[in-house]
Amino acid sequence: PINWTGDFFNIPFYYVALAILLIALAIAWWVRNSKYGLGLLAIRDDEDRALGLGVRTGPSKLSSFIISAFIVGMIGAVWAYYIESIYPPSGFDANFDVAVILMAYLGGLGTLGGPILGALILEPAQQYFTLQYGENGYYLIIYGALFLVIMLLLPRGIIPTVNERWIKYQHARHIQRSQGESTGDNESGSEVSVTALPAQDRAVTTEKQA
Repeated sequence: PINWTGDFFNIPFYYVALAILLIALAIAWWVRNSKYGLGLLAIRDDEDRALGLGVRTGPSKLSSFIISAFIVGMIGAVWAYYIESIYPPSGFDANFDVAVILMAYLGGLGTLGGPILGALILEPAQQYFTLQYGENGYYLIIYGALFLVIMLLLPRGIIPTVNERWIKYQHARHIQRSQGESTGDNESGSEVSVTALPAQDRAVTTEKQA
């Protein structure tokens, strides 16, 4: 391996990891906004119905597995080169799997920024709990409690929940604004209708309103 020393050691790996992240985001964006991605969503919801609609379920599932394995393979290669060793059991660690799943659930499944947001929240939290309580596994208890809270309060994740509430807020404001404008139009219309009457009819109408 290349011998980098000092503060420069982590910089090349940072840029390589950033490049892999951008590639993964580009692939995810393409899948999400393509006919191929719609086919995968149809397979997720009902595979038999998707097959009846003409979606090639077998090749679609195989290609999605290849794409995900390609991204994970790039990350694993960079990580192995970074730590200068390969320890296969670490790739099947249940704690790591739970952490990755929790990151995706916290940020929001089916979104581009959801897993990134979840990682930015949970990874510093894990480091903090590890420094505070050591390697005794207390952070796993906190992870479990956090997972339950997320499933109860934010079942769709942070980003989908925030987007949904923002849309509801904008819709409520639009309704209030429309009601205010319609009320003002009705009041002005009634005033115009009264003033437009002849003098005798206007007096009768004014007495009735009084």
